[in-house]
Amino acid sequence: MTTRKSCREIETAIIRKAATVLLDAGYEIRVHDGCESGAQRRTVADVLGDCFSTDVSSFYLYRKEEGKSVSSETALGWVQFIHGNGCDVMADHTLNLEAVLQPVSDLADRYL
Repeated sequence: MTTRKSCREIETAIIRKAATVLLDAGYEIRVHDGCESGAQRRTVADVLGDCFSTDVSSFYLYRKEEGKSVSSETALGWVQFIHGNGCDVMADHTLNLEAVLQPVSDLADRYL
């Protein structure tokens, strides 16, 4: 017998996948929850720990360059998640991330 996943379980799986593919692509992630930004994150567990405190979480993506502080750099892209939307949790992102995020979109489509 198959059990249906809850909205939160689906969203967590999709956000985990997004964090994984972005970190694997060499990005560092700063999570913004609409109220405040977290520190730069380098692990999936840290990223997930900063999500779900409000209705919206955004990932701002950075790469450390030689001799520069990551925090002083301009974000290279962003991904917005709207919690409560289930498989449509990934609401928007910058176009330069389309290819990197394709596996995330594929996962979300499997929950339709």
